[in-house]
Amino acid sequence: MNIDNAQHFVDLIDTKFQESVGKINRIDVQWGTWSRVMNIALNKKIKEGGPDAFIFGEVFTYWILISQLLDLLYNCKGLRRILKEKKIKTKTAEALVIRKRILDGSN
Repeated sequence: MNIDNAQHFVDLIDTKFQESVGKINRIDVQWGTWSRVMNIALNKKIKEGGPDAFIFGEVFTYWILISQLLDLLYNCKGLRRILKEKKIKTKTAEALVIRKRILDGSN
């Protein structure tokens, strides 16, 4: 996986989420396979330090929120979805705020 900046990470997360939403949850092998590789690359960028380390930390947070949202949307159907709607909206709003911060400060 050759990812040079934070925007590429965000694009990858968004693409994988769109491909997976409603079909799998975050513990599925499909999600875990690419996710593990990205996690390793992200941690490497964070450990390298430098001016971009913080923004890659934000990408990590964004990825966690999107993974949680994927789980909520997979596991909550019917009445259960209605009951979890506030949590889904909250996670979505948090993820969008972090996404905006990443893209505004992306290298």
